[in-house]
Amino acid sequence: MKTIISLTSYPPRINIVSQTIVSLLAQKPEPDLVILHLAESEFPNKKIPKNLTDIVKKNKKFQIRWTKDIKSYKKLIPT
Repeated sequence: MKTIISLTSYPPRINIVSQTIVSLLAQKPEPDLVILHLAESEFPNKKIPKNLTDIVKKNKKFQIRWTKDIKSYKKLIPT
């Protein structure tokens, strides 16, 4: 069985969500995948902090997925 962690964030919290991502990736047992869903409309030009893009580059178990803004449901429905 795979363990997939799905979460979302929004502009006021985007600068601190990396701390959560790092913590989730370090937990035991390790998750198979951590997905951060972001609404395209909330992040023009898909501009996000460098620390998030660095985590994507360094860890294959972390993905950022862009979706329509369906509020809290964006962490459930696309996954």
